[in-house]
Amino acid sequence: TQKINRRMLGKAPLALQRRALRQLLRQQLPKAPNYEQVEKMTALIQAPNQTQTDPFPGGATARVEGDWIILTSNRR
Repeated sequence: TQKINRRMLGKAPLALQRRALRQLLRQQLPKAPNYEQVEKMTALIQAPNQTQTDPFPGGATARVEGDWIILTSNRR
């Protein structure tokens, strides 16, 4: 499980937001994330609490909990 503070990230330029989220995804996904996957994560910066993504390749999901975006992997 990885997490990132979405309030702090939301203050950064969009390019930096994408770069940070791409790195977070790289740590959890079986292969490098594509543009759509990074954008799905970027949308969580402004999403309501308890918002969750559909599963990424390998079964990982991201959800919003308060100030945090939490990426949970289902890999074993």
